[in-house]
Amino acid sequence: MSRALILLACLTVAFVQPPATGAGGQTFGGTCEDSLPNYIDFTKLPWGQVAPVVGCRQLITGEWVQALVGDTRSFRSGNRFLPAKQQQIIADVRLIVLDELRKMTNDQRIASHFYYDVDTYTMTTAGLTTDGSLTTYSLLGQPLIELPQWTAIYRDTYYQAATSYLQYPDNSALAEYVLWYGRRRDSVLLGLANQALAPNVFLTRYQYGGIPWPWQLADPYTIDEFLIHLAESMPAPAPTAQAEHTEGGPEPPLSIQITAADGALLGGACLRITSAGSYRVICDGDPSDGASGRGIIQINLYAGTYSVEETIPPAGYEIVEEPLTVVVGSDGGSLSIVHEPLA
Repeated sequence: MSRALILLACLTVAFVQPPATGAGGQTFGGTCEDSLPNYIDFTKLPWGQVAPVVGCRQLITGEWVQALVGDTRSFRSGNRFLPAKQQQIIADVRLIVLDELRKMTNDQRIASHFYYDVDTYTMTTAGLTTDGSLTTYSLLGQPLIELPQWTAIYRDTYYQAATSYLQYPDNSALAEYVLWYGRRRDSVLLGLANQALAPNVFLTRYQYGGIPWPWQLADPYTIDEFLIHLAESMPAPAPTAQAEHTEGGPEPPLSIQITAADGALLGGACLRITSAGSYRVICDGDPSDGASGRGIIQINLYAGTYSVEETIPPAGYEIVEEPLTVVVGSDGGSLSIVHEPLA
């Protein structure tokens, strides 16, 4: 899968921000009724960041329900708020991602142990029988995040095989999708684990640090969220002071330090950087982050005035809710975001 192809397709949907959802007037169903509101209170993170990590998804009716494998219900998503032409582009690129997942599941490093069919939602393996005969197990309608008990048989083998497969340069775009999935999941899980009675059990339950299973990666709503993330990561167009930009030269860097009150650098934050009529999202350690160390985010922007809003705080710290304003001059700019620990 060509990274350039995905990025080119996503350029047409860049800087589109879906309406935010809040707690007011929402209802919950299934396990989400019990868990999601508590998770939001624990982490102080927006609904849209916590919900996919714990397997909850919002129907167009406003109800939060558990996400299922092969789900055909109509959900609210960033894709839903895009114009029809842009929705079609997302759908076309999604097919490319699914094709790459088919190639991964057919690779002998994985298929010699089990084979997941992306199109029929079934897994075929000899590992679930005592006599070594092949058996096919349907995952259709199973919870997307909660893992069947039999996955423990293959977990370490799958992680090793998938890691080996994704290290090949030809699979770098699929690897980026897997890294995005893991980074989004793990940053939220760390915040939740601080509140759990048995944090290690909690982290294991939600696969902290592990590679998502093929049926999780093949979820169309998750793929769409990744593609929209790529679009948001595109360089923003010139804001108010384009005249200060030197034609043909590099955009000046904006360096943002994420710190505790004592000045210690904190990793894992994500920011939304907004200029006139556009915005982009960047996380600490992203490929587009020009800083090598954790706790510093560096991004090249046109000279101008920007609003910086934190969307994901460092684990264990309160989110800085108030947007900050920074001016990027011809020689760049700098900003510090100071955090207080969670109460």
